[in-house]
Amino acid sequence: MGQDLERKLSPFGLAALALDQELAAFERFTERLLRIELDSRKHLEQASSTAGEATASRQRIGQHMGALVTSLQEVRSRNESLSEQLEARMAEIEARMQDARRLAERATQLGVLAGEISEAAQRVGAAAREGGAVAATADLGTILERLDGLIQDGRALEVEARERKLPELSTEIEALRQQLQGARNRVHLATVRLQTGRS
Repeated sequence: MGQDLERKLSPFGLAALALDQELAAFERFTERLLRIELDSRKHLEQASSTAGEATASRQRIGQHMGALVTSLQEVRSRNESLSEQLEARMAEIEARMQDARRLAERATQLGVLAGEISEAAQRVGAAAREGGAVAATADLGTILERLDGLIQDGRALEVEARERKLPELSTEIEALRQQLQGARNRVHLATVRLQTGRS
């Protein structure tokens, strides 16, 4: 196995590789020993030497197995630590998603109310053009109060989104609040015009 690949292996992978290589070596020594004929002094010396190599290899297997067990324990400990971090992060993600959903729902509700008030203002404007200026002025005053309340709600919602580090949502809410402010300015101007027209 190349050095480049070995450098990519974890300590556990290296320990497993060392054990696997030593097992293969032990198997080779043992098979070689079994093939040696014990019929001469030379062969007996070969057998004795090979038996010594096989014995040393078997001892190294024990050492590699011990190293692998130690490494496995480290892997288990690391895995438990990573699992705890994963669970904590998942809980954090879920909490953040709930925050984002809750704020987005409130922003949507704010938009719906803004649409309803805008429609009401248009109806009041139409009634004023048909001669109901007195009633229209009173209605526009109520609409102004409601818009003021929505603008305050929008400001509080934008601040909360910013504090909870949800910048995109904060920007969307701020844009909605500015639309509400623009609508309030138009309603106020219409109210002033109606009052001026009465006096």
